[in-house]
Amino acid sequence: MTPGDESVAVDGRTARRDRNRRAVLNAIIDLIQEGNPLPTVAEISERSGTSHRSLFRYFDDLDSLFAEAVLVAYGRYAPLSRIHRFGHGTRSERIDNLIAQRLALYDAMAPLVHSGRRRRGAMEPMELAMAQYMGPMRDQLAAHFGPEVEACPVGERGALLDAVEALLSIEGFEFLRRNQRSDEEIAAAYRAGLHRLLR
Repeated sequence: MTPGDESVAVDGRTARRDRNRRAVLNAIIDLIQEGNPLPTVAEISERSGTSHRSLFRYFDDLDSLFAEAVLVAYGRYAPLSRIHRFGHGTRSERIDNLIAQRLALYDAMAPLVHSGRRRRGAMEPMELAMAQYMGPMRDQLAAHFGPEVEACPVGERGALLDAVEALLSIEGFEFLRRNQRSDEEIAAAYRAGLHRLLR
């Protein structure tokens, strides 16, 4: 085998490994979204077309698999992180556009996040994965509500954004869902809170 042949072989193995990893991650996301909160290794393997042994060549354990799946899902649902007419309109219009965006994102993501939280070992890596995604959303809030943030005393702006983030957190969304709140009721709670915080 020539050096060039070896390079092609390595590139082929790397591409196959990447394809199989993606297949496994997509399989677990799809299974959870279909209503299976804790898919087994057998179910993930069958859906992804990979063997049990291969699955654990790609991931250390199920906890790391769940955690990485959360990050991949955030990427899959990235279009849902865009706010309609970002930064434009009256305060009420901007609040309503933000609420519509968050409800769509959380309705898509909540099953996976809830599933990951049911695996104790997945909690820490999953929270780290979510932090990578949620960090930029704070900057998005600050820009979307630029006039309201700028009207706030400089020393209180961070606290204001903290309060808005806490109100809109996926944990709060899950709490309201567990208490049988509809999307309309959750939107009303968000709307009341945001108008109070951003006045």
